[in-house]
Formats: sequence, structure tokens, C-alpha cells
Amino acid sequence: MPGTTEVIADETITTDTTEDPYLHVHSWQGNLDGKYPVLMWYKEFGDVLTGSLFYTENKKAQAIRLIGTIKDKQYRIVEIWPDGKITGIWSLEPHRVGIEGSWISPETGKEFNASMMHIDTAIEIPVIEVKGDVSGEYAYRYTEDGGWGSMMAKQHGGEVTIRFDNISQAPANNLAILDAVTLPLKDNIAIYRSSVFGDCAFRIRFFNDFVVVDYLDNQYDCGFGNGAGVDGVYIKVK
Repeated sequence: MPGTTEVIADETITTDTTEDPYLHVHSWQGNLDGKYPVLMWYKEFGDVLTGSLFYTENKKAQAIRLIGTIKDKQYRIVEIWPDGKITGIWSLEPHRVGIEGSWISPETGKEFNASMMHIDTAIEIPVIEVKGDVSGEYAYRYTEDGGWGSMMAKQHGGEVTIRFDNISQAPANNLAILDAVTLPLKDNIAIYRSSVFGDCAFRIRFFNDFVVVDYLDNQYDCGFGNGAGVDGVYIKVK
């Protein structure tokens, strides 16, 4: 019996839309390998977070956008620019007064230890709930020669048509391509399921200016190239 593709939207996520803009905002100050000072802040919305950081040794430092996910008390946060370029990947575990982990450059693969202490903050971070249509182009890019992804979305009522065009990092440069498919959209979440190549299921969560895609129940058999996938953080570029 040939495989089938099923599209559903039967799962929800609780998103913090409190009127208090300071609730669940965390601010950290510390360094990488004891050499490079950094100031980071973010706000948690369930298992998703967004914020910014400064590398404070640079007098002309610009705030860099942070988007991350939380799983089993582990924080994976990417530094991402408006064009989708990711310049750093943070793997962190917070404690009561501090946060520790690592930072890695996707361009060079160089890794540093990260250690920061919790500090008081009065930074306001707005809620990330989508206001209006989710249509647009969403993207990320790790390096110039691979490790990038693009997702197109077009909402029409209670449905959204999505398409993925992703490639893994060099030297493999394997593809994860999904032609246009229309999915139910409920609470700004769409879920894709297919059994064409095996058990494949992933969730697309739309936020105000970014998207988080994650596989469900380790169902990765989507027919993509080895090491290629559609999961991750995408920022809205158009």
C-alpha cells in the first residue's frame, strides 16, 4: 500500500500573552572564555524565547536578535540578523543566579565556554503573538556555502499553504525540499504528517516575525537528504 500524506492541526501551545511586559524577562551579563564580555536578555513564552544581546567590548556594538527554544531545561538560542544570517549558536542551562554553556560559530566551528550571572533588568519585550496574516517568506542561513533554509507561507482563511527549500551544510549540501502543500491553521499552528517515506511529522508555529519548526515524536522520515531537515528557527525576511 503506498504511503499517504495527511495534514492536520490538532495540537496547541500555550503562549504567555500577559499584559505585564516585564514578566519572565531574564537578563544576563558575563563572557565567552573569560575574554569577550556580553550582555544578554530575553523573555520566555512557554518553550520559545526572544530577546537581544550586545558584545559590550565593541563601542559601536549593535543589538543582535535572539530567538530560541527550551527543551528539557536546555536552551538553544541563535543570534539571527534581519536577513536570516545566523552568527552564533548558544547552548545554555540556567541556574538560580547564573547560566552556563557554550557558544559556537556556524561559520568557523569555533567554540567558546559561556558563563553569565543574572542581573536586574527593566527591559520591555513585547508579546510575540501573531497579529493578522502569517503570510510571508521566512529564512535562516548559517554559512555562505550551505546550511540555509527558506519557507514560503500564504494564508487563506483558516488554512496556510507552505513550501520548504532547505540545504544542509557543506560538504554534503543535501536537500530538504517540500513542494507546496495546504494545511489547516489553528491558533497559528500548522502540522504536517506524511507516511510516503516513513513516519514524518512536524509542527510549524507562527509568531509575530518568526517561525519555529520542530519534528513531533522523532518522526523524521520525510524523504529528505541525509542530515537535511526543515526544523529550526526562521525569521521573516519578506
